[in-house]
Amino acid sequence: MQQQVPWLNLEYFFNKFFDILENFSPWLSAKINQILGFGSGFLKYFAFAIILAGLAGVIFTLIKLLELKTRKRVYFSDFFEETETVLARKDTWSAIKGRLEGGSDDDWEMAVVEADTLVDNIMHRIGFRGITLGDKIKSIDEKNFANLKDLWEAHVARKKIDEGGADYKITKEEAKDALGKFEKALKELKYL
Repeated sequence: MQQQVPWLNLEYFFNKFFDILENFSPWLSAKINQILGFGSGFLKYFAFAIILAGLAGVIFTLIKLLELKTRKRVYFSDFFEETETVLARKDTWSAIKGRLEGGSDDDWEMAVVEADTLVDNIMHRIGFRGITLGDKIKSIDEKNFANLKDLWEAHVARKKIDEGGADYKITKEEAKDALGKFEKALKELKYL
């Protein structure tokens, strides 16, 4: 059963909105006449059309600015050059991938965990929103990140490690697959 708020009268607000719209057009025409001194005719309607076009342009610009604010574009190659050298970034990634050469599943798990943490830290530094990497991935629009699905699958591999505890053992193939997906994301983020 849906409860209604006794003090909220939506009909009142709709009526006020339509009253404002009905009174806006004569008010605007009166202001145009007052400012420009037009009586009637073509010039009056031309001036009104110019004002409407200007308002439409302002609204269009505001919408586009809002779109840009909500979408994350990943053009961050300059961002990393200021904080780390290319060689240092490659060394960090090589050390993580080097854990795959280890013979134990602990090494493979550490490789996945470190890769996940690296991507999480990078996305945090860039400014993606969210507490965890999963939250950050969910906040990204698929149109702006080509490897989003792969990144999610790699993050799921990390979550399995965390949630599985001592009972879960990752295989070398699973770890290699997850690292490959993390690497794609790092390349898209211009880290590698």
